[in-house]
Amino acid sequence: MAKEPTPCTIVGQGAVGSFLTFYLSQPSCKLNVVTRQGLTEVIHFIDTQKVSVDLHPQPYNFDVEISNLLLPTKAYDIHSAFKHLQPKLANNANIILFNNGMGCIEEITPLLGPKQRLLAASVTHGVLKQASNVIHTGQGAIYYGDVTPNKKSDPLSADTLADCDTMLKHLPNCQKVKNIEYRLWQKLAINACINPITALNQQQNRSVLDKHYYELINDILNEFCQITHAIHLDFDFNTLLSTVLEVAKATGENFSSMNRDVYNKRRTEIDYINGYIVKKGQELAIKTPVNQQLVAQVKNVENRV
Repeated sequence: MAKEPTPCTIVGQGAVGSFLTFYLSQPSCKLNVVTRQGLTEVIHFIDTQKVSVDLHPQPYNFDVEISNLLLPTKAYDIHSAFKHLQPKLANNANIILFNNGMGCIEEITPLLGPKQRLLAASVTHGVLKQASNVIHTGQGAIYYGDVTPNKKSDPLSADTLADCDTMLKHLPNCQKVKNIEYRLWQKLAINACINPITALNQQQNRSVLDKHYYELINDILNEFCQITHAIHLDFDFNTLLSTVLEVAKATGENFSSMNRDVYNKRRTEIDYINGYIVKKGQELAIKTPVNQQLVAQVKNVENRV
């Protein structure tokens, strides 16, 4: 007997949401999309081989229970999106976070049912949305892992999680890792350098390679490493610095998400990037004046627009 398609509900039609919709539009996935308006728009998706496809995703039917909820929204929308859909979640549902920055795990964890699983993903693919066009600008990877606290063994939940793992294999260069926390912190360090610099100066990612910014990047990463050392996540400073510069070079023609948010006069995710470093510093009594200043500068720009 043929296996039933794995149900999958994606929230939003932003860049990453459309990226997920494109690659998960498979016979083995029963896909639907949740939007604020309740209706989905046609998205013109262009992959890295310049092949274009029009996506016509099925809108979510609120009479249907959600088994796999994918949340690729802005970090500040994660909590409200989850609360909105929480009554529709299956008792053993998998919730997967695809947001930038950190802090959403702490927001969602207290809301989980006893058999629900929370997973977090770090996405390094380049994806850009321009009007109704979504372009997969560069190959990267997706790392994801289980961040559910106090995991309990349950056969039904284990089967649902296995189906989720199989579904996510359709995503390019996607792999499950045991220590997802390390990957999330690593991406936070990269974003904490590239995003505010490119947003405040309205420049492409390659601008971060300018020696003018080296002292600032060093200071951002020094504060970052003090915090990760305090929570027993040891990053080598020089390796981290090299990674930031390598990413800036590899994505040099791209604009960071925060750059686009400022350009389009939208709220940024600064509270979940440099702001998260500041928050952890306050919890650990570690001073983070450079990251604190960047948060203030970005918020000042937000208030002006």
